[in-house]
Amino acid sequence: MGSLTKHNVQSLVDRHCLVNYVETGTGSGECLEYAMRFSFEKLYSVEIYEPIYEAAKSKFNSLSRIYGRECEILHGHSTEQLAHILDDIDDDATLFFLDAHFPGADFKYETYDAEADEAVRVPLRGELEVIVGARDVSGDVFIIDDLWLYEEGEYESGTLQAHLNKHFPDMEYTKNSLSGTQTSRFIYDLFSNTHDIIKDMRDQGYLILVPKEASGEIK
Repeated sequence: MGSLTKHNVQSLVDRHCLVNYVETGTGSGECLEYAMRFSFEKLYSVEIYEPIYEAAKSKFNSLSRIYGRECEILHGHSTEQLAHILDDIDDDATLFFLDAHFPGADFKYETYDAEADEAVRVPLRGELEVIVGARDVSGDVFIIDDLWLYEEGEYESGTLQAHLNKHFPDMEYTKNSLSGTQTSRFIYDLFSNTHDIIKDMRDQGYLILVPKEASGEIK
């Protein structure tokens, strides 16, 4: 579980003239609350797991009054809710923070393999296909969390399998049992023509996608 706070959001906003913020996986709301500090005109978050969604709705009803900023939290499958969001944000440049893996699991409501449907358990591919299919993404920025689900590597948090063995010794989790046979290939296929794709090894790994010819300093 990564965090938007690790990234230089102000630099991304300034460099790419970002107007909107869209995230999948509300969780505790840390990332959405951080995004509220910046000049985004519209902010959206999608959460599939109902208890987490209800807690977030309550939290951000209060925070919206404190910050004087409105943000919309939607309940449901991220690919379905993204379609509604994309209709609303038109062609304005947007920061997408995608972190909707394993509904309820990071907060101990469910086990990581509780959701049998891979498209729900690890929805990233479907999310990106919906976004690319609905808009010109050439001006958008994407931060994709939990890269270790898609690429092997020695991340700041170690390797995925070592983490699973240490924290879930009785569950017999493997990368394939959690994320199937997916690799990051589909990300490169979708974005290699429009974006520079930057690997960030902090936490559990990020891929940061910035418009070509404009990568600059992004961390």
